[in-house]
Amino acid sequence: MKRDIDVIRELMLKLESLPMEYGDNAHIAPDSPGVLVDGYSFDQIAGHLDLIVQAGFIDRSRSHPAIGFMFRGLSWSGYDFLDSVRSPPTCGIGPSRLHQLRAVSRSSCSCLLRRRTSKARSRR
Repeated sequence: MKRDIDVIRELMLKLESLPMEYGDNAHIAPDSPGVLVDGYSFDQIAGHLDLIVQAGFIDRSRSHPAIGFMFRGLSWSGYDFLDSVRSPPTCGIGPSRLHQLRAVSRSSCSCLLRRRTSKARSRR
């Protein structure tokens, strides 16, 4: 399986939007209605959920079901990831090019935004 950053983005947005209160736990499996992504198989969603767990993007409970995981919420790094891939994409870099964004510091990103804004103004 190839990592598809667009699927990871979609799954993270779905996880963030789950209606949960502080202290809640939700069983998340690849076939859970809250995380289904059109056009992707059970195995593709399962693999990408595993990548999300490996990346430390979620906070999960100590209970380990046979399939999936017990979801408590997003971690700090999970929110950071989402902030970097929300629409409109940060600095004009889309989710499928996120690996390039990680190499760009926040100050460089601000600089790129200022350049783009000044170029757009000069074209008017």
